[in-house]
Amino acid sequence: MAKNFRDTPPRFDKDLDTILDRLYGQSDSVDLSQRLDSIPQTFVQHARGSQELKQALAKLRDARERSQGIMRMKHEIDDLKHQIAELKRLTQNIETLRRQLENDEEPP
Repeated sequence: MAKNFRDTPPRFDKDLDTILDRLYGQSDSVDLSQRLDSIPQTFVQHARGSQELKQALAKLRDARERSQGIMRMKHEIDDLKHQIAELKRLTQNIETLRRQLENDEEPP
């Protein structure tokens, strides 16, 4: 059987006894709602703040993922533009070489 907290040495202060009485008190008539009402408001505010922080972090994560997706698409578009410009340049070179071949094949 667990040791009764009242048997502890007197070095514990009165606040601790009050807290222990509240948590492990002998009164069975105290219901859960009364115990929940005794939770300090700072803990409730911290819990609310923690939840709001988690939601803000989730929104920030979503925004970052969207931003990274947009940046990847911009890089792909830039690469495609570069490839298109390179293909146009190569097409012009091919046309120039074709004309030169045609001019070289004609008899003087």
